[in-house]
Amino acid sequence: MKDTNTALEQQLAARSGVTDRTRRLPRWICTELRSSTATVATDGVPWCNTDFPSILATRFIECDVRAVPVIIRTDGVPDTIAYFTFLRMIELDGQNSFNEHLTIEPAQQIPLDFAEINMKLAEHRCQDSCKPSEPGADAWTEKTWWTPGDMHSTSLTTPYRWDASVADKKYLFKPDVKIDADILPSDGRIRPFKTGYQ
Repeated sequence: MKDTNTALEQQLAARSGVTDRTRRLPRWICTELRSSTATVATDGVPWCNTDFPSILATRFIECDVRAVPVIIRTDGVPDTIAYFTFLRMIELDGQNSFNEHLTIEPAQQIPLDFAEINMKLAEHRCQDSCKPSEPGADAWTEKTWWTPGDMHSTSLTTPYRWDASVADKKYLFKPDVKIDADILPSDGRIRPFKTGYQ
């Protein structure tokens, strides 16, 4: 929480003139800041950012909120689990393109059994003439790895286009994103390994 507190202290100091940076912030304020940073990718669509798994849609916007577990297992048996929230908003422009906004953040404090969890974009997928424009690794708004005590959010926007040259044709696409997670357990006896989300 150190980084979150520092950022929040700077914001509060700018508003109130308080300059004592040694003061600790109440947990509810830190939670409120986390929630507000998570909505950056969904500005103007408040109903998209829910605190529970959901799939909601209008004619031009779809929001998919999922709870994604990251698990350390020994001989197939879970030892510990870290939960993340994946918020994926797809925004159509009414023409022949749409944008996908993906936000990832921890849903709770990461257990100390994890030394680090690194989420990495593997690929975007779509069908037929629908093509994603893959963003670079530097397109994320924040770092894509977390350690115990780290509660930041990070977002990525990916544009898609398709060939709409055939008149009156109906299109059915299932855009998807694949995320791989590199997991480094804090127990040195367990080798690092990967998991995936799609």
